[in-house]
Amino acid sequence: MMRLGHYRPVHVKSKAWQPLRTVLIARKTFVDHMLAIENTILGLLKVHGLKLGNMHPCGFAARSRRCLPMLPTCVW
Repeated sequence: MMRLGHYRPVHVKSKAWQPLRTVLIARKTFVDHMLAIENTILGLLKVHGLKLGNMHPCGFAARSRRCLPMLPTCVW
């Protein structure tokens, strides 16, 4: 098989690199999920006419909490 060229070379990661790669993948997953949650909250508030606008990610929680009293109450 090797003589015919039917193989692909593979880079083997070192043992020292694996823990760092694990941390980087975990961080990326966390950031992606937080962005998805923030976008969901923005979409839910937008349905009620509340727009938060552009902001730093650190201020998202405080600004979204200020909008909660403006939401209409639901009667079930």
